[in-house]
Amino acid sequence: MALEDLLASLREDAESQRSLVLSQAEAEARRIRGDAKQAVVDRRRSLAQDVAKEAEVKAWRSVTRARREARESVLEARARFLQRLEDRLVSLLSEADGVGAYTRVLPGELAVALDRLPAGPVELAASPDLAEMIEREVAASVRQVAVRTSPTVGTGFVATSVEAGTEVDARLKARLDHAWPRIAAEAARTVAP
Repeated sequence: MALEDLLASLREDAESQRSLVLSQAEAEARRIRGDAKQAVVDRRRSLAQDVAKEAEVKAWRSVTRARREARESVLEARARFLQRLEDRLVSLLSEADGVGAYTRVLPGELAVALDRLPAGPVELAASPDLAEMIEREVAASVRQVAVRTSPTVGTGFVATSVEAGTEVDARLKARLDHAWPRIAAEAARTVAP
């Protein structure tokens, strides 16, 4: 019986070893399946985060592009408005020849221009419409003033010191050119969105 007991004991040990190995293998398989499931979940989460980040970047780029295009559109509209405004002001200036308001301020404009020039003879260039009026105004001047007509002068006049070559540009267009940056800035602020 000793042999049978030994065989039975070996069978029991083999069975317990088999059960132990089987339970360890099943536990290892469960752990591997759990790790694999967790790896899949982690990978999906990572991919979802990558996709979400990429979508967020695309959205920000799209918003930035839309904002830039909107700013460009506003700036283009503002530039068109300012160009129309400048064109209209130039048109009004060209219509000002002989208009009462301008002819009323002409004597003062002449006096200021002559005061700005150094002593000596002065030549005034004016449009044909204003030359006669300017000649009447400077006739009483103590300075030697020669008036010549120039169709290119536009509204106003250009006074030049003959000896020094100094020039006072009193044309309305020159004044508009000088004042335009302030006018444009004010107009832009007035119509700013």
